[in-house]
Amino acid sequence: MEDAKRIVKIAIDNFENRDSDVMIPKQKGIQVAGFGVESIQYHLGGTFRGSYYTLNDNIINGRIRGIAGVVGCNNARTRHNEGHIQVVKELIKNDVIVLTTGCNGIACAMEGLLTPESAAVFCGPGLTEVCETVGIPPVKHARKMIAHIDRKRKALGIDKVRERTLVDMAARRDIASA
Repeated sequence: MEDAKRIVKIAIDNFENRDSDVMIPKQKGIQVAGFGVESIQYHLGGTFRGSYYTLNDNIINGRIRGIAGVVGCNNARTRHNEGHIQVVKELIKNDVIVLTTGCNGIACAMEGLLTPESAAVFCGPGLTEVCETVGIPPVKHARKMIAHIDRKRKALGIDKVRERTLVDMAARRDIASA
């Protein structure tokens, strides 16, 4: 704790030495972010009938092949965001719906994957059909951020989705990646 206090004090003392030039990028992007378990239910079933029926039905009929929770930070040994984007694009290309947060969520937003329109460009035919019908992006940015992968799975709602889906455990394909 003493080290943390010392580091914060050094940062505060050094603030006046910072360069005053601030660079704010001109380009802006659109995204749909902040999904929680309840909002996923709403998007899949509406205000009065919010449920996982649409998700269940489309996993059973094979349009959606699984649910993936993808989180994590960049690695200095790889090109910035490259790993995040490769994994997520491969998943959605294979009709796997993705829940994300943290650095991976930012990478997906920068790539344009957090918009409903991205489904037509990057997804397999099953996931494209579901996303276009319901009007949701193939990659959903979850609103909670917790450091540990088991907690991330809960924060991303995978465990809640798992509890509320009617799909036989042996037939479900849920993954978590960090």
